[in-house]
Amino acid sequence: MYARIVNGSVEEFPYSIKKLKIDNPNTSFPKSLVEDTLASHNVYEVIDVSSPEISNSQIAYHTGNAVQVDGKWQREWATRDKTSDEITEENNRLASETREQRTKLLAETDFYALSDVTMSDAMKAYRQALRDVPAQEGFPSDINWPTLGE
Repeated sequence: MYARIVNGSVEEFPYSIKKLKIDNPNTSFPKSLVEDTLASHNVYEVIDVSSPEISNSQIAYHTGNAVQVDGKWQREWATRDKTSDEITEENNRLASETREQRTKLLAETDFYALSDVTMSDAMKAYRQALRDVPAQEGFPSDINWPTLGE
């Protein structure tokens, strides 16, 4: 990923080697372009860096810009607070995933509920705790998953 930088300002981002060749039709470029060759045409590599630390109520996103940090060009990140719709959508997704996990764990113990099997009190308590997962205070993002024998 590249950017065309003129006088320290981003003129075009993203920018490609193909675009560089189109913009310079009378120039013969080597197969492998080195940093100095690119710089002579005001083209610089833009590195992708990790997203910034955010809270659960925020979203990190690329701005579509390149910025210079410590002498290197990198993709710019920004953060914003999630909208109420995004929070609701995420909670619904998490609730669905959590219920699926709970259903899977219950299914793994269904054979204990067959009429010809005597279910232990520990198993009854475990299965009830699984059914009670959606009633936990932190549901759906902070789950205290029960374990057999609690």
